Amino acid sequence: MASRTTDAKQDTAQARAAAASGSTFSPLRHPSFRLLWIASLASNTGIWVQNTGAGWLMTSLAPSPIMVSLVQTASMLPIFLLALPAGAIADILDRRRHLIMAQSWMCIMGALLCVLTALHMIGPWGLLAITFSIGIGSAMNSPAWQATTPELVPRSDLTQAIVLNSIGFNIARSIGPALGGFIIGLAGTQAAFAFNAVCFLVLIMALVAWKREAPRSRLPKEHFLSAMRAGMRFVGASPLMRTIILRSVVYVFFSAAVWGLLPLLVRHRLGLGPEAYGLLLGAMGVGAVCGGLAMTRLRRMMGPNGMVFMATLLSVAALIMLGLARHWSLAGAGMLFYGASWIIATSTMQAQAQMIAPAWVRARAIGIYQLSFNGMLALGATLAGWLGGAVGVHWALLGSGIGGLVAGVAVRALRLEGPAAREAP
Repeated sequence: MASRTTDAKQDTAQARAAAASGSTFSPLRHPSFRLLWIASLASNTGIWVQNTGAGWLMTSLAPSPIMVSLVQTASMLPIFLLALPAGAIADILDRRRHLIMAQSWMCIMGALLCVLTALHMIGPWGLLAITFSIGIGSAMNSPAWQATTPELVPRSDLTQAIVLNSIGFNIARSIGPALGGFIIGLAGTQAAFAFNAVCFLVLIMALVAWKREAPRSRLPKEHFLSAMRAGMRFVGASPLMRTIILRSVVYVFFSAAVWGLLPLLVRHRLGLGPEAYGLLLGAMGVGAVCGGLAMTRLRRMMGPNGMVFMATLLSVAALIMLGLARHWSLAGAGMLFYGASWIIATSTMQAQAQMIAPAWVRARAIGIYQLSFNGMLALGATLAGWLGGAVGVHWALLGSGIGGLVAGVAVRALRLEGPAAREAP
């Protein structure tokens, strides 16, 4: 335990020394990070094409608000259920092999969904089941992927690397939904699912090519159950980590309404097709990329607390605009705001969590953070779908915006930085 305390103090000192300076793109000068970043861009593009196809397919198979929102729930719920054990596994096993296995599982499930859709053998519950299965792979992949970033870049580039990962994800979010909408319009949803399966192969090949040098540890080898307990003890003993988790779940609970209700808003309230749905998701990605590029300056101007509160206000504005929208232009503006809000809030809080977690428990701490984040995302999307069915999609969006404003003001005083993360983003 003494050696772990020493490691934690060393990581804290390094975090303080790692001021958020330099170019957002500076991590790309490191070959391993560049290789995996480009491959993950391709993989994430495929995931967004798949998500667009799944959401749109459900509006045909079972067009009720609750069933459409369950697509988002099915993709997020596995992360809630498996984030902690996935983090423990990522901390005690070889991360490269772990990532290859997770990506391979998702590739197989994506190919299966393509085949069943092409043969007209997929129903609403089958779609949810395979979406859930792909979510299992994502749940096992995510803590290991996030914890790998500090291995690919020096500590001084870590903040920029986290932001750049988010920018890459949102570039994919800009391209993927629009591409997915056009693929669906031209060749059907099965073609979108096939595209996703191929994109997984790109990342698998990059992981195979990555020559990982596992960091040496002076700590004794941990076992699975004891590793999970140690992760929970760390989070329980860290007031700052608990604050980050609380601020995160408050933000995402109300913002999740967009994920659950957007397909129905596009199809029924706006009367548009899959191409428009993809373009609106693409507008969200454009907003996120713009927000990500502005984060270095915003971090210097207002710090993490100001950034998250500003993102909350942007999310509230986006939800209200979507709730009032009867034309694609207002909905598109709302999605631009929402994309900027999402990357600023989630990247800031995730970077804070990574900065304060010492190396020996980092994947587990991130796993607990993601458990809370994605569990609340699944719950928020499901409740928004239920509310949309009860009172209408536009009232559900407006109510989520008002609730998000009240909750954001209520937790604003809870600070996201402390002695261990004063210079974190």
